[in-house]
Amino acid sequence: MSKFEEKSTRIIEFLGKKEDWPIWSRKFLARAEDRDYRDFLEGIERIPSKSEYVVALQKLSPTPFDDKLIWCYKKAAKAFNELILAINGSTEAGKVAFELVSGCETQRNPSGDASLACTRLFKKYQPKNAPSYIKLRKKFQ
Repeated sequence: MSKFEEKSTRIIEFLGKKEDWPIWSRKFLARAEDRDYRDFLEGIERIPSKSEYVVALQKLSPTPFDDKLIWCYKKAAKAFNELILAINGSTEAGKVAFELVSGCETQRNPSGDASLACTRLFKKYQPKNAPSYIKLRKKFQ
């Protein structure tokens, strides 16, 4: 028997349909809260740049600030990775959502900016007017 085991990751899948958005977004944000990266998705906590992360890693005696910066970068990277894994790109609507998220690779964060990705998804899928809210509420009830 091997010392190494491969574990599966449970994914809350989003198909890119507007009617699935209210439930999926709540579930995804709840999981993000449990995994300590919700503040990065919502833009409450600043995501360090990759260069800041690399500099902090290379220090021989990192300060508590450097340790927090490293932790923040890793959590933000995990947030982006889980967000991109959650989108099912097998449908046309899913491909649109996937492109919204995968297009969030910036110079500052070449591996992906979780806050920008979440902002784009909310702009696209979150209801914007009262009739939309009423329609969603009726579906929910």
